[in-house]
Amino acid sequence: MRLTLLFVLFPGMTLFAQVPSAFETHLSAGEAALQQSRYTLADMELRAALAEAARPGQSASVPVTRLAEANSVLCDLDLMMSRFDEAIVLAKAALGLLDWLKAGQTPPDLSPALVRLAGAYRAAGKTNLAPPLLERAIAIDQKPAADDPKVSAD
Repeated sequence: MRLTLLFVLFPGMTLFAQVPSAFETHLSAGEAALQQSRYTLADMELRAALAEAARPGQSASVPVTRLAEANSVLCDLDLMMSRFDEAIVLAKAALGLLDWLKAGQTPPDLSPALVRLAGAYRAAGKTNLAPPLLERAIAIDQKPAADDPKVSAD
């Protein structure tokens, strides 16, 4: 009898531990809607994900890279919908998060975020702001990684 009760309770406990956060649920739903070309639904879900992350006490539970990804995906959607000023704000937020994270042990690849912001500037007609970002992206891409064979082990 005790053994049966243990099997009944244990699966429920593991299922409870795997419930995604509201942020992750909205982000996943937004990305899925975007893949299905359901742009209005994608917009609603992605904005709900960012709103969820902005709630007091939630920022610590949302990984910085996922928050940057949410900003980037919504930026891309805003660019598709010709909302250039909003796209610039989101691209700056994503780049700022990744740039801040760069101080950590495993720095993220900033090039896509830099190119995204440069593209948002270009789409908004602010092309004079794009070249410094693209030059920074090129400098990052041309820098050899630590495991590159051209880098000395010494």
